[in-house]
Amino acid sequence: RAILLSDKAFAGSDTLATAHILSKAIRKLGPFEAVLCGDETTDGGTAQVSPQIAEFLGVPNVMHVSALEVAPDGLFRIRSQIDHAYLLIEIRSPMVLSVVRDVNVPRYVTLMNILEAEQKDLQVWSSKELDLTEPWVGLSGSPTEMLGLSAPQKKVRSEMLPGDFEQQAAELADRLHRLGFL
Repeated sequence: RAILLSDKAFAGSDTLATAHILSKAIRKLGPFEAVLCGDETTDGGTAQVSPQIAEFLGVPNVMHVSALEVAPDGLFRIRSQIDHAYLLIEIRSPMVLSVVRDVNVPRYVTLMNILEAEQKDLQVWSSKELDLTEPWVGLSGSPTEMLGLSAPQKKVRSEMLPGDFEQQAAELADRLHRLGFL
């Protein structure tokens, strides 16, 4: 089944208001083992919604999940990406997990899957169905105020390294080493 949260009252919600609305919907759905969120959005990229949902629900949050396995005893084994390493975590439900983009290879959606999906029940929940009484809804309930948005100037600089292939490779490796990449 699919549930769409849609209400004009939600318009302008920042991450806190969005997390509040989502946590109310999750509570309404009933008990859960794991809530899966994306690590970041492409619009703001703040990575704040997942931990805020966890805080509203009063459950742990694990960020940057790149692998997930559920053991027969119900223990979740999670691999979380941290800088240039992985953190291995064992945790019991309930929890909120934010997954990295490459956590899964999407399966191919067939025409039959699409036609079947059109027959599924789609519920639309507004603020009334969620019993939103707290102030964190919409633009007026969002403590974050966007003052402006600008794209940084891209300065593309290229340089041709002199010499043959081996000299170019040695020079490139030396530069990367001096910059701390190797």
